[in-house]
Amino acid sequence: MRRRVIYGPPGTGKTTKIIELYKEYIDSGVDPEDIGICSYTKSAANTVLKRALESTRAGQYVGTIHSFAFNLIDLSPSQVVNNSRLKEFNDESGYSLSHKTVQEDTYFSREDTFYYTMYNLAKTNLIFNYEDVYKRGLHKTFRNEGSETGFLRFCEVYDKWKKKNFYYDFNDMLFNARYEKLPVKVLFVDEAQDLSLLQWELIHSWIPSIEDVIICGDDDQAIYKFNGGYDKGMVEFQNRYHAEITVLSQSFRVPKITYELATKLHEYMGVRTIKKYRPTYKRGDFKVFSEFIEIPKDVFKSDVLILYRNNIFKKYIKAFLESNGVQYLIEGEKHAQQSKMKAIEQWIEFKKEVKTHKNKKCLVPKKATLEKYLKIIPQQYYKTNDFDKISDLEWWDVLELTDIEVHTYRKNIKKDKVDITPTVRLSSIHSAKGDEADNVILYDALGGFTSDNFMRNLEVEAKIFYVAATRARNNLYVVSGINGVFIDYFLGGGDVPNN
Repeated sequence: MRRRVIYGPPGTGKTTKIIELYKEYIDSGVDPEDIGICSYTKSAANTVLKRALESTRAGQYVGTIHSFAFNLIDLSPSQVVNNSRLKEFNDESGYSLSHKTVQEDTYFSREDTFYYTMYNLAKTNLIFNYEDVYKRGLHKTFRNEGSETGFLRFCEVYDKWKKKNFYYDFNDMLFNARYEKLPVKVLFVDEAQDLSLLQWELIHSWIPSIEDVIICGDDDQAIYKFNGGYDKGMVEFQNRYHAEITVLSQSFRVPKITYELATKLHEYMGVRTIKKYRPTYKRGDFKVFSEFIEIPKDVFKSDVLILYRNNIFKKYIKAFLESNGVQYLIEGEKHAQQSKMKAIEQWIEFKKEVKTHKNKKCLVPKKATLEKYLKIIPQQYYKTNDFDKISDLEWWDVLELTDIEVHTYRKNIKKDKVDITPTVRLSSIHSAKGDEADNVILYDALGGFTSDNFMRNLEVEAKIFYVAATRARNNLYVVSGINGVFIDYFLGGGDVPNN
């Protein structure tokens, strides 16, 4: 039996290494059905699956740990607590729950949503005596604290409801899958630095029956502690099984100057595996600005990823971009800018149809996106059969757009074709894990709750800003903001930020 740990520092090709080893096993005669590849997130699992399918076929055990557990304990989809099941619980209990992505600075407007979040966090941390949640201070992870009495009451009602209906939530699936063998000979675990204690316990329960286990990740990038992530799991695995250690030593992303800055954060990370890796041959650039407006305009015409620590800063950054006519995408969100540009495309296409269609009376702009932004209803011209006037109307005549939007979109139209793919992307640092860009702009600011708890969470904060800096392929630009720590604390010698 072989146990291995592969550490993949930023941009060193960890996924490529996994696929390379995967192909080696297949070439040696191992059936793809006997190889499992699991990951912390669905997106990471899908990336590995897509890459694997490019060169060979994949077995059934490629996905998230939860999907493995679901298959092992032979559940039906109707037994899984999803949003539909939660609505059923809400109707019966009077609570109001939903599956919601949270950050540690999330403020829960309803205490029951907070209790539900704490319930799941307790399970991921292997806390099954609910009274220990408040005794151990786990409730201080988020801005809300609720009441211990209210939390215990919620746990009682929720557990009884699940038991009565034979329902399983995601943590129940993991807990029960510990008693089942994973029927593979080789197991890859990707993004292992973000696994929770419960997920690690499940992995350990599978290991005795598996010939080869390869754990992949980077403990320097373990940034999901608020969500139950256990950042010591990889180190404990290598010590427990006397695992072989491989460090991928060449980054194909991080330039020299960013490498020099980012590695200064290692001293704040506490217990970690020392990993030496080399940056790319590029020098790159690093600049600090006091305001976004100081950044040269040409930067925003290139591949840009703007990162912020807390979601409260997204509104401020959006306002700057929109006031300066910069198109952008927000990672994981649909945005009105793209809808408006799509409406422009649809109007241009509609005008072409008006000019060429024989039965013009049947032509009505029925595209939902276009109708949403129309301020002039073309049907008024149908009464007089004055169709030429429709052809004379430009998209800026008929759509509800600001002057800045009109100016910006007109610059991006070439021969009646709208370029609807902005080069500027906005993302929280957590959502940008695995992402990269030629130019990274880091808004160096902390929200009040994060700032208040900065020293208590120093190790994790160092890892979060390390992840942010190492997204840059060429240039790293920092904009100083309220309670900033990247420049003043991590690079400046350890002065605690002023609140």
